[in-house]
Amino acid sequence: MTNAALFLFIGKSLAMDGNPSVREEVVAAVSGGRVPWEAFVWTGSSHYVLPALWSAYERNGIAPLIPEELAEHMAAIYALNAVRSRRITEQCQRIHERLASAGMHPLFFKGAALLMMGLFRDSGDRMMEDIDLLLPEAEIPGAVDLLLKEGYLRHPVDEEKKVVYTDHHHLPPMYHPREVTTLEIHRYPVHEDFRKYMAAEEIIREAVPAGSAGMVYSHSPDDHPGSIPGKITGRHNSCQAQGEDGVPLFVACPRHAMTLVFLHEHRTGSGYLSSSGTLKGALDFYLLSRLRPPEPGDLPHGKLRNKYLRYARAVQKIMGVAPDIPATEASQNPFKAGLGAREEANSPAGVSLINKQLPSESGVQFGPAREITGRKCRELWWRKELFLLDHPGIDHFWFEFLYTPAVFMVLLVRSVWSPADRQLVKSKLRKKLKIRAARQRGI
Repeated sequence: MTNAALFLFIGKSLAMDGNPSVREEVVAAVSGGRVPWEAFVWTGSSHYVLPALWSAYERNGIAPLIPEELAEHMAAIYALNAVRSRRITEQCQRIHERLASAGMHPLFFKGAALLMMGLFRDSGDRMMEDIDLLLPEAEIPGAVDLLLKEGYLRHPVDEEKKVVYTDHHHLPPMYHPREVTTLEIHRYPVHEDFRKYMAAEEIIREAVPAGSAGMVYSHSPDDHPGSIPGKITGRHNSCQAQGEDGVPLFVACPRHAMTLVFLHEHRTGSGYLSSSGTLKGALDFYLLSRLRPPEPGDLPHGKLRNKYLRYARAVQKIMGVAPDIPATEASQNPFKAGLGAREEANSPAGVSLINKQLPSESGVQFGPAREITGRKCRELWWRKELFLLDHPGIDHFWFEFLYTPAVFMVLLVRSVWSPADRQLVKSKLRKKLKIRAARQRGI
């Protein structure tokens, strides 16, 4: 099994619930001994989806088919993550109750929102790093003071790097000695590069109570067609619609949550040739798209909108919910493999599932000839993605030795006559030097 085939196998493993045909593919691969388990563990761990994989395998009756030692390893990781997720949920509840009781309007988004809205079949599926909290600008100073009185502390490492957080989209992280994770209070929902696409006021205005966000999964395992009850039957997600004080707990609406997943994946993958992103991001986006399909209007017209819709197509391919190209064939040479490998793609009647679910980038319906050309371009793009998944060294070489130096050189040349670019180069160099100095001091 190639790297690309393994990547797609893991994606399909995460999307088995409610997709019997996808489950059959996964069972066939596991039963046939085609899965390289060592590479499977490495990929699942590096993409932070190993707990979700174990949960999916147990629900769908596949856990007995994998090696016993691996099953014990995955079960142990899942158990640890389930405890951590439960503690994070309780921490979010306490933060919400304390701030809401003081008349503030906290809003959870990103991973915390996905956990609180009950997006996942089981709360132990999602690996969490921290809690992201968005507040109206005027309420932030009071919220910080209140949390400090509650025992939260400013992280000493981040206090030494205050320059990094100058006009940053969130304040330096805070932590509590008795809590499980750090808290980031956001001034803006996204990095400065994307502020024109999403404002804090818009997310706060369109926020929804956690229980009304439209959960993908209910609390009953019997409500999931295609799933086979396993050892985890009876456990459920941790949707919390309101705090103990009765005040609704608000989260970002599905549209904003989906856009935030894309913007995060786009920024972390900026400069790389591949646009597939991480499996963790793909799972988040896939589950959110089941609540509400992505639409062109989610982002303003332009290149970023096209990339958003392209990412949505990539997620559908990865999760196995759209017609795919055999990974082993296409990854050998994305150009030599030929565009006619799928004859139905060349037929006017052969409109793919992707085209049915996602409108074209422009939102305009074209004739059969134009539609065929568009499908051919998408086939070629997907072959390129599979090729890069099979040859990650090409992507790393491009980013480290071509893209990054080229971008800096362009800024350097433009800084000769552009004061704005000159200031940008200075700020980038100053930031890098201060971060390097902090690392040398062992911070």
